[in-house]
Amino acid sequence: MARPLYEPSPPPEEDWGDETSVWPVKRVVDEYIDAFGVKKYEIKWDDWSRPDGTNTTWETALIGNEEVIADWKARQAERRRRLAQHDIYVPVGHIPGQLFHEARTVENSRAYEERLRESRRRNVRGLYEGWDNIKRLGSDDDDNENEHDDDDDDDYDDAELGRRQDNVSDEGQDDDGDVHMAPADSTDEDPNDLRRSSSPEDRSRPPPLDRGGPRSQFHPTVARNTLRRLPVSSSSDDSEGTAPANAYSSRPTRASRNHTPASSSTAVSRSTPTTSRPTKPLPKRAARTVLQGEWQKAALEVGAAPISIVNDVNDEEIPPLPGGFRYCERKYVRAPDVPQSAEAMNLLVMCDCDDLCMNAQICQCQDPSDLFNDFEEREFAYDTQGRFKFNVPSGVDVIECNKSCVCPRLCPNRVAQLPRDVPLEIFRTTDRGWGVRSTVSIPAGKVIGIYTGELIRRDEADIRVEHRSYIFDLDMHEGPNHDIDESQRFSVDSYAVGNWSRFLNHSCEPNLKVYPVVWDTIPEANQPYLAFAATQAVGARTEFTIDYNPDAASRYKKGKIVAGG
Repeated sequence: MARPLYEPSPPPEEDWGDETSVWPVKRVVDEYIDAFGVKKYEIKWDDWSRPDGTNTTWETALIGNEEVIADWKARQAERRRRLAQHDIYVPVGHIPGQLFHEARTVENSRAYEERLRESRRRNVRGLYEGWDNIKRLGSDDDDNENEHDDDDDDDYDDAELGRRQDNVSDEGQDDDGDVHMAPADSTDEDPNDLRRSSSPEDRSRPPPLDRGGPRSQFHPTVARNTLRRLPVSSSSDDSEGTAPANAYSSRPTRASRNHTPASSSTAVSRSTPTTSRPTKPLPKRAARTVLQGEWQKAALEVGAAPISIVNDVNDEEIPPLPGGFRYCERKYVRAPDVPQSAEAMNLLVMCDCDDLCMNAQICQCQDPSDLFNDFEEREFAYDTQGRFKFNVPSGVDVIECNKSCVCPRLCPNRVAQLPRDVPLEIFRTTDRGWGVRSTVSIPAGKVIGIYTGELIRRDEADIRVEHRSYIFDLDMHEGPNHDIDESQRFSVDSYAVGNWSRFLNHSCEPNLKVYPVVWDTIPEANQPYLAFAATQAVGARTEFTIDYNPDAASRYKKGKIVAGG
């Protein structure tokens, strides 16, 4: 028998005390399939731990405790079955930080097999019959439009019909912070399917937005935007507008030339006139293409859905941006004098829920939460589908499960921390600069994403007058009943670094609500993220808006606006 090319190294021996000691098994907390296809289970023990405090080991079996592993297998099988029932779209690509030998573990966690079986049961392949017979737009040769090998269809795996970019990052955390996600197919059949986006042919052009106002509690200020749009230049040969000088410039393109095919004496008489047939001009790598590509790349790198730039209104290529603007999808960029607090990280409370966190009363990470229902019982801010319940009073932070929690990344209390799964367009509005909208319909309560930018101290924000229309004050804990030291007051400035949320426009009847949420720090640090949740069902390509000054106009009750601005 041939010797294998390599063998796994044996694990280090554990110190279990004397041979007569018996350590009770508490539960199984995780599973792993190694490079050899062997499934192992992470076992948590009672009354035993290493000197560093850890108390789990990896085992292939538990002699005498087989029912513990059997119970774990049953619960995991049910979880994967629910995933397949929920949708058949399997994520594509690696989880951030995934090693090559962890592929089988990831596939098992993502319920690949269950989703493949479900896609076959639903006959998803039948939905695409005749797809290749559809006439392609922009074809150069009509005679060859429909030439294809019908046998090629058999080369595709059924699972490929449901592929989509994974919308969950490793443990819901991301150290890089800059986001990206592969485009997915769009359909109008299911308005609640947020994992699909329109094809590039359905999109037109790009946009940003004007905004303004003095900073108000918890929201960007409402002053008029003082950024000036630079004039768009044009010429007789090229009517495409150039980018603003303070952003990205269009690359020079070659002028199109008319090409007359050479006449053959045997085919065309010299007296027969020939008509010039112009060739297609070389494609332009316009400022919009460059900027959209950079933002798409940044979004995809952290697992976020696509983002595109659209302008059907005028010739403005891209939104006005300061020189060197950096797109950052999922984190704050901290100013030098605002470091990450190691003390706050050490104070995070973890939960050890066996499965999904369903009861805030027994979920330990909710112990610091001030979110209670009418019966004075702790409750989550999200329902079982991860939708915001609009039950968070003013001055209260939503506390999501953190990276130390035992619950899986699909836990319904991990929402704002996950990569954005809603495809977005930055588009040019007709009357107020650039705005934001989704290419798919959004259900009420859906969390769109978070506000990002430079995290700075309040005194620094006060002197950045020219940025005031891009600054959010993190002042939800400030007020007459809260004595907060000036050094612990912070703001977020998205003028030079930020994401799509910097283009949100104001409305007295907004369709998005802002709420504070933490998962990598504690509420007392006064550095929450600001997340956006849909207050109502929002149709595809309907502009997203927020109220820059919610306390002055709109009031929300159970997710519905009861007073207009």
